[in-house]
Amino acid sequence: MKKVIAAAAWVWVAGYATGQTRIAVKAGPNISTARVTLSEAKQTTSYKPGFSCAVQLDVPFDGPLHFSPSIGYNLRSFKTNYTDSRIIENTIHYLSLAPNLSLQFPAGSDTRSVSLGFGPVLGITNFGKEKITLGSTTITRNMTFGYGNYGWFDLGLSTSIAYRINKVFVEATYYHGLSNLNNNVEEDGINLRNRTLGINIGYYFR
Repeated sequence: MKKVIAAAAWVWVAGYATGQTRIAVKAGPNISTARVTLSEAKQTTSYKPGFSCAVQLDVPFDGPLHFSPSIGYNLRSFKTNYTDSRIIENTIHYLSLAPNLSLQFPAGSDTRSVSLGFGPVLGITNFGKEKITLGSTTITRNMTFGYGNYGWFDLGLSTSIAYRINKVFVEATYYHGLSNLNNNVEEDGINLRNRTLGINIGYYFR
């Protein structure tokens, strides 16, 4: 893991040093849900609003292929209606690392382009809340992260499409979580995987 982080940092710095690297900031709302199963039976879930913001680099590789890594914040939430009559709402704060690639194509002029992004995302967290409703009783508490509780890490894949005019761009994103957020699945049979749709407005500083 240390070697992977060091290699990513080297590419980041080396790309910036070439003078071709662009730096952007982006932010916007999202809506999140999750794929939830209880003992392999799919549960009913609903979307909740969230937010994301990030700093992104853009390093040209060859032709339309670019390295577009980002580091940012994601608020993901979801509500689950379990078949055993429980209703649980989870709200989780993530630091997200996304060493993504993108394909960028001109859209009529040098000042306009369309880009397609894709790649893995690693979410890291130790902060979240859950609201549990059973009948007329509702409890709100901090989520507990660790072995036998909720996981500190969320690994998934992201895709995006963006349209740029000069230094401003609009981006639509989709995140598909691959890892189970619940480390206690062997005991309670619950499997939680994030799903998020988002819209960002971004700006390139260079």
